[in-house]
Amino acid sequence: MSGEKCAYIRIRGSEYNRMLRACRNQENLDALIGNISDKISKAIHNIRDQWRSAVKARYESADARIASMSDEIRRMETEHTERLRDQSERFQHSMDDMENRFTTQGEEFARLIRLRNKAFSRTVDEQRRDLEQKIARIAGQMAKQQKSEQESAAVWIADASTMAELIASDYRCEKFQPGAAARIEEALAISRDNFERGLYQTAVASAQQTYLEASRLRLDLEELEAEWQTWLETAQQNAVEVLALCDAQTVCRFIYETEEGVEDIDAEINFWTEGDLERVTKDVESEIYRLESPEELSIDDLKSSVNKSEKWRGECLELAETARERLLASQIRNNIGKTIEHALEDAGWTITDATYEAEDFRRAVHVKFENLSGDEIVTVVSPVQNADETIENKIEISFFDRSTNDDAYRRERLKAIKDMFNRKGLEITEPVCLPGTENKPADQTEKLDFERIRQPLSKECEISPKE
Repeated sequence: MSGEKCAYIRIRGSEYNRMLRACRNQENLDALIGNISDKISKAIHNIRDQWRSAVKARYESADARIASMSDEIRRMETEHTERLRDQSERFQHSMDDMENRFTTQGEEFARLIRLRNKAFSRTVDEQRRDLEQKIARIAGQMAKQQKSEQESAAVWIADASTMAELIASDYRCEKFQPGAAARIEEALAISRDNFERGLYQTAVASAQQTYLEASRLRLDLEELEAEWQTWLETAQQNAVEVLALCDAQTVCRFIYETEEGVEDIDAEINFWTEGDLERVTKDVESEIYRLESPEELSIDDLKSSVNKSEKWRGECLELAETARERLLASQIRNNIGKTIEHALEDAGWTITDATYEAEDFRRAVHVKFENLSGDEIVTVVSPVQNADETIENKIEISFFDRSTNDDAYRRERLKAIKDMFNRKGLEITEPVCLPGTENKPADQTEKLDFERIRQPLSKECEISPKE
């Protein structure tokens, strides 16, 4: 038997579950999120106020342009604009209602947004059908009034031109329907050319169709403007909420119940997750910055943003659990060191030094023992990553025998350690000799240099422990 032994220790499932129950998050996450509500509401109200101002300005501009149209078209478009205005107000009120009910439930909020958008679409579809019927009726009335084809053509061309100007001025046509406004202008140019050539009947037909297409385009843009704005609002709300959740998760207070009593532990989540909280926070901050200048973003971009925030939300919530598990794993390594101490103290061994590697609680525990004869034992308990996510530790035991090279004596110490582990609910594999160390004491004296072990690790040497 050598002076360098290696074994693996796994905590039994029942014992691990007991320890998990004993280490619980004291924070009420619902309360934490509830405290975020005011911040989110303020941000959303600012966004919505800007939207309402833009919608109001759009309808006022439309009113001014519609006032210059022919009598029948003016009455029809005035009615349609009022319906759009009323529909928009009801839609905005429904958004207010959803925000009051689901401020911190991003997924549910997004689902209701989809329902509201569908309702908006149904209303717009009704207006499209109504529009087509009324334009056909107005065309029939013009014919009954026995207006000349030249007069009718001039009226339709003028009204279609006004509608085209309204779209170009008050809607982001190129953003939502690239090329549609240009096609309207091309059709108008054909109608004007027919008019100039005296082809009035052809000009009437083409101008009527162009007006109908322009009015349909306006309704399409109304629908797309509303959908884009609601997805923007949802994306911004979700991102702000997740950022606030990250802030709330910076430090979690855990209650750890031990045989000595209850201990409160404030755990820095970013520390215990090896910077994962900082990574998520930076990703969310970048997304918020992107959403602050959203003009280049499409509806699909905004939907993708909502999905990303939901992913980050889940990651953020999981980080507290990861921190708890790693905190518990660190405590287990410390307990293992104490178990070895209890196993050796009856045989005259005392601890002369102990530390976490680099004085970092996430890493290996090093413990040094010495007896009256000057012999030393160093144990190193290191975390091991398992595919099944169970907590397992690698233990290295180095016997620095100076008074004797007694194999039976080392076996006796190992047996005492193994028996103590079993009594503590820990499973240990059969210790094996490290290759090349058979039948001699440990000679890796650097393991005895605990000041070196305490030194911070260089970035190149740091390995993320996976408990």
